[in-house]
Amino acid sequence: MALRSCLKQNAAHEDALQALLESSNSWINPNQVYLEAAYHLGQLGFIQLKEHYFIKCANPLDALDFDNLINPDCENKILISDDFDESCDDLICEECGRYILPITQQKQRFHVVSLYLQKQAILQWFEAELRELVFKNPSAGIYHVLLDNGFVTVILPDFIDNPSYLAVDRIKAQPTLITTLRKTLPHLPLDVHAIKLSDFINGNLSLQQVLHMAIEHGVPKEIPNVSRQILPFISLHQLKIAEKPITYSITIDSEGIFVGGIHVIGKQAPSRIQIFRILLEQYWRDFEEGKPKDMHTPLNLHQIAERLEPHMGLIDDLEQQIRRPLNKMQKAIEETLAKELGSNIKRDDIIQTLGWPGFKKQEYGYRLNPFNLVFTK
Repeated sequence: MALRSCLKQNAAHEDALQALLESSNSWINPNQVYLEAAYHLGQLGFIQLKEHYFIKCANPLDALDFDNLINPDCENKILISDDFDESCDDLICEECGRYILPITQQKQRFHVVSLYLQKQAILQWFEAELRELVFKNPSAGIYHVLLDNGFVTVILPDFIDNPSYLAVDRIKAQPTLITTLRKTLPHLPLDVHAIKLSDFINGNLSLQQVLHMAIEHGVPKEIPNVSRQILPFISLHQLKIAEKPITYSITIDSEGIFVGGIHVIGKQAPSRIQIFRILLEQYWRDFEEGKPKDMHTPLNLHQIAERLEPHMGLIDDLEQQIRRPLNKMQKAIEETLAKELGSNIKRDDIIQTLGWPGFKKQEYGYRLNPFNLVFTK
């Protein structure tokens, strides 16, 4: 049982090393395995490691901070030092301007680990592994290695600056070993021996072993150009293309807003839900009055603010407290429905933005689209 656990830990460490080498960017709240792998690569000099922490201005998980929010939709990420001291350090959100006490309010901290691949250090390490062998380095990332039983060309495709060394005629001239940072290589027209660089770093294989494996593999041979079925089986019967639905059902419950049974706005966005309810109230008012669909009333930002203040208090920034949540809600609905339904959903299919007559060009009115929506309990 202990051996199985150890094997799982080793496999997880190897997977983490591979992922970090393949995608050297920023990671938020990496788990302990990834942190240890990052520190390991940093000690080897293969990556430059930088760490910092941030908090989110409005975070639904910060229960003690809920009553202090000015803008519940403020998504600003605020850097915070490890040794932050509330008694002498200030922390202010630049987006909504509020003063934050991250320790008193027990704000969740997010750990960011940024990785920068050090290619020159990796090449130096690889050449140090070759030091006991006879080799030539005619170009960056290319090594001709002499063994007792022949020559092997080692290609590091992530480091080359002369792509002619990847030409088919060159590769098939003698036994070749491709060593890559990637987990998998794209389809190659040659049957060439390939290995991940992480296998060397993990100690799974030695360089001597893989060089002799390349010799045994022999000169790469071209893979016959046979027809391959690259797509799933498709019936020759005529398919009926799913049409875009004419109407979408709208449901509002304790979990948020659903469109066509798909959860598009969660309960953690109360301001968006309340704005949606304001638009819904106007929709029902127009419906009960028997207005034609093209005559349903749009509401501008000032009208929405007036109806919203009894529910959310003073609104003194129409741009931050109404327009931005509205635009984010339109975008979230559009992207979620497009992803889930796979159809061409337009931004105005659910919440319409209409030019406001008699006002300057940037003034708009908003309404629920009366042509596309039906409501359910």
